[in-house]
Amino acid sequence: MYLLRKQDEQFARDWDRAVEAGTDILEDVAVERAKSGSDSLLVFLLEGRRRETWGDKLQSDGKAEINGTQPAFITCVPGMRPSEG
Repeated sequence: MYLLRKQDEQFARDWDRAVEAGTDILEDVAVERAKSGSDSLLVFLLEGRRRETWGDKLQSDGKAEINGTQPAFITCVPGMRPSEG
């Protein structure tokens, strides 16, 4: 399938549209489930497919952005676990 995708531009476009359509469905389900609780597997899939929307972001100024908010500065200390900071 991946070889066909590389060789056939129309197939590649159709493939991309199918992935986007499936991701749209995942996003709709995520919104519905968010109303009643959390589903970490669904969030994991969305982060993988639409990182710009669902993933955490690290800005060049060292601030973290998580789901559109900036909760804290990021400090990395070798050997320290996040819960220890």
